[in-house]
Amino acid sequence: MSALKMFFCIVNDNGAVDVTVHRELNSIYTLWSNEKMFNKVGIIHIGFMRPKVPSYEEIEHFKESILVSSSVKWALPREYRTSNKLANNSKIPLYQLISGFGYDIEIEEDLPVTENAVRETNSKVEGNHTIASAALEVLESTSQSMSKEEIYGHIIDRNLFNFGAKKPISVLNVELNRHCKDSEYSHSVSNKIFGKTSNGLFYALSAKKEFTGWLKVLHDENPSLESECLKLLIFDDKTYLEKRHELTDQVSRELDLIRFEQFKLSIDTEDPSQLIPILPIPILNAHISQLGLTVRTSNVFSIQDIFCLRDALGIKLTDMLKWPNFGKKSAKDLCELLIASAPKLTFHLPNSTSKGSILTEPSNTINQPTSEYDEKSADFTLEHIKLIPLKQHFENSLELLSENARLVLEYRTGYKEPIKTLEEVGQLVGVTRERIRQIQKKNINKIIDTEYWDDCIALKIGNLLIDRDQPLYLEMLEVEDDWFSGFIGNYQHLASIIELFSENQIQLLTINGAVVISRISQDDWDNLISGFRKSLRVKAGECRWTRDDISLMFKAELENKGAIELLSILWDTFNDTLQFNSEGEVLTAYGKSSESAVFTVLQQAESPLHYSELAERASTLLGKKVDVRTAHNSLAKLGAKLFGRGTYGLPKFNPISDLICKHIRTVVSKMMYEGPLAKQWHVTELLSNLKDRFPALPEDLDLYILNIILEDCDELTYLNKNVWARADSKQKPTDRVDMADAFTKILEDAGKPLKGKEMKARLEAIRGVHEALQLQPTDRMLQVGPDTWGLYERDINIDSESITQYLNVLHSYLKNEQKGIHVTEVNDFLEKVNLGLELPESYTLLSLAQQDERFYLGRSMFLGLAEWGEDTRRYTNAQAVRKILDEMTKPMSIMEINAKVHSLTGIDTATTVTGILINEGAKYCKEQRLWFKE
Repeated sequence: MSALKMFFCIVNDNGAVDVTVHRELNSIYTLWSNEKMFNKVGIIHIGFMRPKVPSYEEIEHFKESILVSSSVKWALPREYRTSNKLANNSKIPLYQLISGFGYDIEIEEDLPVTENAVRETNSKVEGNHTIASAALEVLESTSQSMSKEEIYGHIIDRNLFNFGAKKPISVLNVELNRHCKDSEYSHSVSNKIFGKTSNGLFYALSAKKEFTGWLKVLHDENPSLESECLKLLIFDDKTYLEKRHELTDQVSRELDLIRFEQFKLSIDTEDPSQLIPILPIPILNAHISQLGLTVRTSNVFSIQDIFCLRDALGIKLTDMLKWPNFGKKSAKDLCELLIASAPKLTFHLPNSTSKGSILTEPSNTINQPTSEYDEKSADFTLEHIKLIPLKQHFENSLELLSENARLVLEYRTGYKEPIKTLEEVGQLVGVTRERIRQIQKKNINKIIDTEYWDDCIALKIGNLLIDRDQPLYLEMLEVEDDWFSGFIGNYQHLASIIELFSENQIQLLTINGAVVISRISQDDWDNLISGFRKSLRVKAGECRWTRDDISLMFKAELENKGAIELLSILWDTFNDTLQFNSEGEVLTAYGKSSESAVFTVLQQAESPLHYSELAERASTLLGKKVDVRTAHNSLAKLGAKLFGRGTYGLPKFNPISDLICKHIRTVVSKMMYEGPLAKQWHVTELLSNLKDRFPALPEDLDLYILNIILEDCDELTYLNKNVWARADSKQKPTDRVDMADAFTKILEDAGKPLKGKEMKARLEAIRGVHEALQLQPTDRMLQVGPDTWGLYERDINIDSESITQYLNVLHSYLKNEQKGIHVTEVNDFLEKVNLGLELPESYTLLSLAQQDERFYLGRSMFLGLAEWGEDTRRYTNAQAVRKILDEMTKPMSIMEINAKVHSLTGIDTATTVTGILINEGAKYCKEQRLWFKE
């Protein structure tokens, strides 16, 4: 994340805004003093980005004055004062500077607080605390320096003192200074309990610690530097590195050099891997061209993508010695040069600020581009960043990197394919895994330091988490904020960007198979769950903890960790294991049943699972076998939905958005209510109508998903087996019309055989049918003609004895020929046999043969022997076309293809095989009127 900057904006009466960046107030004062201030307003702001400046018309009445934002108001030195009332109504609150910069303006609401007011307020004590003792408790408990505003916040949060003054922070400031060491306040107390740092922060004198490590030498060798460290509560190397940016430039350089000289005594000074980490910061961050290195060494570093010595951190000497043109002598020479030049370079190189710095490097203007986005617009604000999605920002940043660096980040973030390990990337690029780690870290830091979009990740997600009472799922992030759009199908890429560029401000948790965005880490969550498991077992034994008690315990712990939005998930995790008494109030047992284990597996599943897999996972979770039938029978009660044949999952796996689901329910309900009252609709009929009306419906919408969607429609009733009815029809599942019985009843009512198409049409009048419905004959039905059906007891034209004789002759024929017979060949066969009996219909005879275990009736009405298996030893039209295409060496006309089909099948084709050709992937050339395969 980029460092804080101090912006100075001059708003001109023509609307133009001039913006510069500064490190200190003096340079702003110099610039403002040299300006012709007539009809201009100055604005000072500290932040990561240029502020959204109000229009001149909004602040015109403050012309020739300076306004400051809230961040500046609380950071100004004591000699500066600002108004307490807002000077504007824009998104960034502004206050008028009333003293400092040559201004001395008296505003009634800003009259200073008198010491009498302090003494009067000081008499109001909450418990046993005075203002001073309350502040001391805060500072001793935190063991760090704080501003008066921070101290005030802690006092109020912990209810240590009740301020009665109108301006409590001013009162607190006076009291802090009265008890402060070296204070020049009148009426100061003799017993000093606070110290004050050079930047105006307060600390408890009792919190002073002994110097450790290299800082010990300051007491004897440089007491002034010791004093500077003491003011910032710097006592060891860790606190020095954390607070170095708060020191003045000169002091930080002097301490850097002392630190280097002390650490140098305990390392191998001929090993660059030990020497580089302890170098003064200015040397560590300087470009290698500024260090006076030999040409040979500079070339070696450039080849290894090392442009400053910080890039070499973590590289072992053994790895360095593998570099071309870099041996032990080169390593020794480099160390000697750095040791010899360190005293000079430390004070002559720019002191680049580190990650934690409050202000950035000295700069006169931000109008020079610092990133790819700046080149496109000088009016660079957060609002502009929001106009371009995160994915495009990331891709734009990749384009600015070297080829190797770009590839490393693409592989490590799963940009185009699954994320690769350091080892895998190293093998692809041709370097060690450690080098890949260094390249990744260096270029991520480079992007963070130069770009602004990475700041937006934490800001935007942070805003989504504020006052949130439901989990924020990774896959729903783009729904909540379209700045995160473009990652559908590759959420691991989005997860990697968030993890790498939010600098641990945002955490990703895997909970129950889903990725959840929060402020706590996976370890914290897992430890939380583990701790509650132990605690709830104990509480169950006590038999006195109510549901409300447990709810408060859950809520308090999550609020403490800043993750209250995970409360519902926490309850879901334990809900099935908490057993309450009959009144449902007191916790009496903690444990899992087979049913609860199945429910836990459903919650943890990464996708819908077959019920046998659910039973297997539940067995593992429970530690004992869960019967497959038990698991299957419990699914409906547990709220599981059917996502496919035998495949179940929770409603969260519905891939259709809530908005589209709502529209689908409305359209289907209207469709059914426009139809007959008592009609039963098959879900495939509804799906077909939907897709005819709305071709752009999601591809994921199938009959199972549609059933799940319609379950939430109060105007419809589910009759089971994919059949729906209107709620006002008062139908129940027992009223559902059975498909097979319905066909038999239709044939009975018709009194004659019917075409399949006619039977479907009559059925559709009373209930919906599957769009690809195949007639499944009952024991009473048989086929008596092409797609024509009748009843055994009514529509067979010969007696059973004749049927037996014909079937025996047919069996002998197939035995002799060793190949099947087609329905169109049956009549010729029967006439040749000439049994002297009444001839049956060919379709009727084959339907009767299907009931005989000696025969097998295959596709396209070919009859074979059962002993051949499911093979009639004859080509169907589709099989013939497939064989022709497999053997095709040149394009063919439809006539040639039909002739070949006839040759292979041995039967006349009444229709063209064009449809089969298309289904098999053949292509047609209109100019040549020929078919060919690709």
